[in-house]
This record gives sequence, C-alpha cells and structure tokens, in this order.
Amino acid sequence: MAHVAEPVIRRIGDVPQHEWNSSTRGSVRWWELIGGDTMPTSELVVGIAEVSVGAGKPPRGHTHAPAEVYYIISGNGEVCSSTERRIHSHLVTQCGYRRTPNMSHTTWAMNRCD
Repeated sequence: MAHVAEPVIRRIGDVPQHEWNSSTRGSVRWWELIGGDTMPTSELVVGIAEVSVGAGKPPRGHTHAPAEVYYIISGNGEVCSSTERRIHSHLVTQCGYRRTPNMSHTTWAMNRCD
C-alpha cells in the first residue's frame, strides 16, 4: 500500500519569525509556513512576508531551489524575475504570483493601501 502523506497546517504562531535589513537583500520580515526551516521539502515555500514600504529595491536578487507562491494581502509592489529573460511584474492587493524553482527574483514594496 502506498504511503499517504498527512495534510500540513501551520499558523504564524507555530513558526519562528525571520528578519533582515540588508543593503543587498533589502528589508523584510517573514514566517515560513510551508517548506524552508519548518519541514523537509524542496518543492515549494509558502509563507507570510512583510516588506517595508520605502525600503527601496534591493540591488540584486537571490535564488533558491523551491518554488514560491506570493499572495498580496495589502499594498502593492514590484517583482523582477529572471531565468533566460527578465520579467518585471507589478503586484497589487489580492493578486497571486508563483515563482518557479531556481528563478532569480527581487521583490520590493511600492506603497500601502489602507
């Protein structure tokens, strides 16, 4: 009989908060709900991130193996992704974005919608 994986449920209070304020990576605070440090997976990372308004665009992107999914709760921003070509996208409240594995990406906040 094949092994059936159990569903995974994580809440923000179940996982540690990470934060950085770097001249090369920008300013962000995040919680990895699925993937990353919370469980062994190399397929997908899903979490919650707060990107400071006015922090500016990081000078370079970063890359990691798992794919990522973004859902914009509020505000708007920009993401620049690249593999063979650069793709610049505007992100707004209630939109989703999926980044494929090993795709270089840079994300930054433009302003907040209150």
